[in-house]
Amino acid sequence: MTFDARTWNYVGYKGGYETGVLNHTWLLQRGDGRWFAMILTLNDSRAELDGVTATRLMIPAAALIAAE
Repeated sequence: MTFDARTWNYVGYKGGYETGVLNHTWLLQRGDGRWFAMILTLNDSRAELDGVTATRLMIPAAALIAAE
């Protein structure tokens, strides 16, 4: 995932994975100085979790924040 530097002053990421648990956390600072935290956590002890699909879910949400 690439963030446009003209839109975002800061992009931070922390993620974690273990079997059945997945977390993506983004800390974003928009060009107007406002900060946003986006967090996605999935937990399913019976299934292998797909981190790529999880990231694809977060991208449109970040685009909405950028467009606001």
